[in-house]
Amino acid sequence: MAISSFVLPVAVAVIFGLTLLALVLAIGIPLLGLLRNRAQPVTRATGKIVAKQVQMRDRATNSTLLANSVTVEFPDGSRQVFKVATPVFALLAEGDVGTATYQGWLLKSFERSAVGVWPPPPQDRIAP
Repeated sequence: MAISSFVLPVAVAVIFGLTLLALVLAIGIPLLGLLRNRAQPVTRATGKIVAKQVQMRDRATNSTLLANSVTVEFPDGSRQVFKVATPVFALLAEGDVGTATYQGWLLKSFERSAVGVWPPPPQDRIAP
């Protein structure tokens, strides 16, 4: 009888501790990633939208989570995938050429250029 009176409170404490740890990790890890991203400098660069992706995740709670992302190709040929807020995502189309403003993995805005020349000529070859 002494063993069962000891085991039950320990089991409850372990379960409570593990649940609390899981909750802290579930909130803390995404928050840490967001804080790291916000510490990145805001950068502007010429680029072309080469792909748009929408990921829909259906959680067990019957709620749907949308994750919008775009792939931007830069003049040097490199590509980067950015997460995008829905209002910005809705205005983008594949093939758009313009100036991307981004911070880490977040595309803040994309301003289309009047002339969609791709790839843009090197700066030293642009006629005045």
